[in-house]
Amino acid sequence: MSTYTSLTIYERLYVSKETIAVVQNDPIIAEKLLEFGYSPDRIALGESYHADAFATTQQREDYFGNQLLATKARDELFKKLSSQFSADRRIVREVLDKDRASFQQFGLNVRLKSSRERRITQAQLFYQEVLATEFLLARLQSQFNITTDVLNQRIQQLASLEEAMQAQQVQRAEAQLMTRRRRNAMRKLDRWMGTLIAVARRALQDDPKQLEKLGIAVKNA
Repeated sequence: MSTYTSLTIYERLYVSKETIAVVQNDPIIAEKLLEFGYSPDRIALGESYHADAFATTQQREDYFGNQLLATKARDELFKKLSSQFSADRRIVREVLDKDRASFQQFGLNVRLKSSRERRITQAQLFYQEVLATEFLLARLQSQFNITTDVLNQRIQQLASLEEAMQAQQVQRAEAQLMTRRRRNAMRKLDRWMGTLIAVARRALQDDPKQLEKLGIAVKNA
């Protein structure tokens, strides 16, 4: 107990729950602490702080789990569509056969953008330009079986990627919000516990065994 603040969050939640239970159920400790202002209502306040801290900790884990799933879905789809986009660019390069003017028209004279947002825009413009070019469409269909339906599907997949990115951002924001709520809840609980430990040391200084029940280390004389 003397090192309460150095414990992990889960350890502090466990220790505080056990300490509150001892204070509520041990008549000797309860009587001593009552002399120092620890009425049942004040103990109940600490219990409510613990309940809030425990609930927000569990909720934070749930939100972070959702964020991890959303991030995984976004990253897997981005990787798949990026690979697909790169392959389609190579095919169009082959069809155009080093026609530099056409390279610029389809954005083949620049590298793939590094950010997700910019690469999506780059891919959307590429597929839209391909769909608008009849001679290229004809060759892609005849030589590579890349039809208008396939290209429209590519664009729809990019829209799905944008939705996945937005979903991940929402989950991330919610996880961060719950982290702040958990931090505030733990701060209240830790302050309450810190005061209780200090008061218990004074109230029970002549009864080391009672201090030990609360998990407070007693220095040997």
